[in-house]
Amino acid sequence: MRSRTENHSALLFLVCLTLTTSSVRGQVLLKDAPLSPPGSWILMSSFSIASISKTYDWTENAWASSDGQKAGTFAELHVTAGRSLSDRMELLISIPWLAHRDGNQGGLKTGLGDIVLISRLGILKRTESKHSLTGLMALRSPAANPAIDPFFGDGTWDIGAGLLWASPPRKTFRFHVKSSYWFNNVIGSGMDPADDFIFIVKQETAIVPKLKLYIRYRFSRMGYSPAAGEQYVLPVFRHSLTAGIVWKLWSAVTLRPAVRIPLGGKGGNLLSVNPDIDFRYIIRRRNRPAEKDTEKPDE
Repeated sequence: MRSRTENHSALLFLVCLTLTTSSVRGQVLLKDAPLSPPGSWILMSSFSIASISKTYDWTENAWASSDGQKAGTFAELHVTAGRSLSDRMELLISIPWLAHRDGNQGGLKTGLGDIVLISRLGILKRTESKHSLTGLMALRSPAANPAIDPFFGDGTWDIGAGLLWASPPRKTFRFHVKSSYWFNNVIGSGMDPADDFIFIVKQETAIVPKLKLYIRYRFSRMGYSPAAGEQYVLPVFRHSLTAGIVWKLWSAVTLRPAVRIPLGGKGGNLLSVNPDIDFRYIIRRRNRPAEKDTEKPDE
């Protein structure tokens, strides 16, 4: 059986791991189901900052105020770039830069997070069924150095898959449903994070031609497979609600400021209300006279 110090270290690592899961792995669902026109170059960036407000007390089975090393402030900058290779395939790479100020020691740590490679495959196009359905495969590389900070990555290769659906576009509203599942490997210290799952429902409402409002609900689950006799078992559930706007600045540029509101859950940490901002730039290839866009691009 592990000592109390070892168990505390394992718990602290998993605290950071739950935050890494929700950020880096969640980037595969950043872009909605519709594919960009063939030949388009895609550039997206997102930034968020949040502090831990509460930590789940498994003994009391309730949320408790965070203190010491369990508290802290986290900032994330994700840059995603890629290209639409055809009317049914996009390739993307997502590179995160992360920062963590420890609530106990007060030191600021910054560094590269785990890089994610994403392949998006069109299953249904709007021109065929009025619905958009896209599948994805993703590979998460151990680019980060967990020795600097476990928040930056777990040091393993992981595989993810997902499915994204968008309803037929209406004049004033559109619905999106997204999900992803990650198959996680055993980390170097011998701890085995369980696979994790993310599910998102989003509704967009057009206010004026270049401005939309959206509401997004997100559910995530991850866990941890304990070693024999280990004290801590952490299946983590999290619910959140995000409200934001989609502001089309120019034909190829959109800005998406939003506020994410935690709704609770079980296990791990509960973040404070935090701002998100998402910038997207899609350079569309000029179509030849005989060609037409097969999809309205994700804006």
